[in-house]
Amino acid sequence: MSSKPWWTAAVFALLAPGVASASDAATARREPASAPQAPERQGFFMRFAPKLGYLFLSSDANVLSGFRQELSSSAQAPGYGFEYQIGREVWGRVSLAVALDLETYRSVRARVAGQTVEMQQFQLELFAFGLVATAFPFEDLGWHTALKVSACSVETAENDAVFMGSPLLGPQMRGPCFSAMGGYEWQHSRAWWLGIAARASYGFTTSDDGDHKLNLFSPGLVATVTYY
Repeated sequence: MSSKPWWTAAVFALLAPGVASASDAATARREPASAPQAPERQGFFMRFAPKLGYLFLSSDANVLSGFRQELSSSAQAPGYGFEYQIGREVWGRVSLAVALDLETYRSVRARVAGQTVEMQQFQLELFAFGLVATAFPFEDLGWHTALKVSACSVETAENDAVFMGSPLLGPQMRGPCFSAMGGYEWQHSRAWWLGIAARASYGFTTSDDGDHKLNLFSPGLVATVTYY
């Protein structure tokens, strides 16, 4: 009974691993690779947006008197705030939401009658309620731009300061406000998106009796947390 030469067995032992690897690679090529899951933004959502900003305002009333004294003034102050939105996608990559906005500005630096006054304890507060349209121009649904139209009011915050012997609480300044925002959100999980954006706001308000006017501008940064 004849047996195979020893060198035949040796060559087979050397070539067998390579043949098995080639077979595995061919099998892997035949199996379709799973496609990455496309990002989705569907249905209702809630967006939480803490923000930092800087306020610039000018008025024909004295801001330090709570807008009660007829004396032109301007002011600027750093601040922070919070915005809450609830809405849903309404068409393609466009969503519509209602928004509630609260902002507080402290350490006000005002210029009145040619003099600069710094008020560490003086505060201005802005309240806004409006409608926001957000568009996602690219397929990754990360980059977004938003426009907001709101009814807003600006008033001095309640504190212990007094003006001419009375508490420093003046009339509310009410009027329209407009905001624009642009930024990027990363999909953290199926339902959560986290992002950052730049925003700018402009408002034109008047006092309740219409005697005084106020213009404001506020640039800033916004962190966004969105849940679908």
